[in-house]
Amino acid sequence: MTQAKKLEERSAQFEAQSEASMHVHHRWAQAMTLIQISIALAAITLLTRSRGLQYVSYGVAAGSVLIGALALAHV
Repeated sequence: MTQAKKLEERSAQFEAQSEASMHVHHRWAQAMTLIQISIALAAITLLTRSRGLQYVSYGVAAGSVLIGALALAHV
């Protein structure tokens, strides 16, 4: 029985590590998605020459930097 308990504890530790790694991965994926949206908005801004859309694009880019920083900090 002690062997089974040790294996369960070890399994729980690996599960916690897996969850932490997946959380960081999701943060990076969110940041990348926002970067892609920002690039698309920048392209639309160049076509329409809209100042408002330019600032929206800047805001989305800033959001991606913020989420990337959170991912880097493992938050």
